[in-house]
This record gives sequence, structure tokens and C-alpha cells, in this order.
Amino acid sequence: TIACSQAPKNVNVAKLIQVDGTVEIQKGEGASYSKAYLGSELLPEYILKTGHDSRTKVQIGERAVISVEANSVVRMRDLKRDGTTGQENTRIEFKSGKSMVNITKKLSSQDSFDVMTPSAVAGVRGTEFLIDTEDPANSRIAVTKGAVAVRKRIAAIDDQPQDQGSAAVREAL
Repeated sequence: TIACSQAPKNVNVAKLIQVDGTVEIQKGEGASYSKAYLGSELLPEYILKTGHDSRTKVQIGERAVISVEANSVVRMRDLKRDGTTGQENTRIEFKSGKSMVNITKKLSSQDSFDVMTPSAVAGVRGTEFLIDTEDPANSRIAVTKGAVAVRKRIAAIDDQPQDQGSAAVREAL
């Protein structure tokens, strides 16, 4: 019997669309890293790591491209996509390094795209911005196009799984 790997239902798969240098994927906290290739898929809780003089680009669904620079670590927290309505809810944690996020297709009012750094959380609509987490205590977010709402990260709320209750609390903040 041959088993095929398939993304879980209602998950918005992220794919590597460019790989330069050493890029690795960890399939969840504590797992070992494996080499990433062009077309490698990232699912929720996967961690992406770029080496020295390395970079990668990640396409998330139809709405976002993330350019991850050298010496960066990025965790895919939530990658949700309703197969019926097309609604997308994405939450990504930039643990260290530098990245650029480009929302290529404007999000609807039902969609969410949240970016977490060690010290801040940014809620995004249709925009382009840079993230610098080289100093985790003082993350920097620079908007190059559009608008981003930024607030201090509250670990007790932001580190919880994204569900209706915690989403409402995050939205209220």
C-alpha cells in the first residue's frame, strides 16, 4: 500500500517558491531539521530556518508572499483556509532575523493575517512591510506600503491556539 501525504482539511498550505543557500524545516517544536527544497510545504507549527548567506520566499495561499532573509527563524502558527468560503486566517511568528511580508491580494473583512515578533503583534490587511527581530526585545516593523496595526505582544493571549474566544480577545486589543 502506498500512502500519499496530503494537507489536513481547512489548512492553507505555505510553499517555498524560492530557495537560495541553506534553508531548513522543522516539523514542529523538538523535531529535527531537514533540508528544504523549492516546492517544500509548510504546515501549522512548522519552523523555517535560513542559514548564513541564505534566503527563501514563501507563498501563503493566494494572498501573501514572505521573503525570509539570512539567519532567520519563522514559525507557521496558524494557516487556516475555509474550503467553502475561501476565508483565510494566518498567524506567523517571526522569532529572529529579517523578513519582508507582501500581501499580494487584499484581505476581505473576514480574513486575518497576524504577524508576531518576540515583542509585538501586527494585524495586516493589504500591505507590504519589513520585520526586524535581530534584537528580540525591540522588534521593528517598517511599513513600505499600506497600513499595519501594531501592539505589544502579550504571551498569555498571543501564544494560545487561534480559536473564536482568543481571536475575539486579540481583536479587542
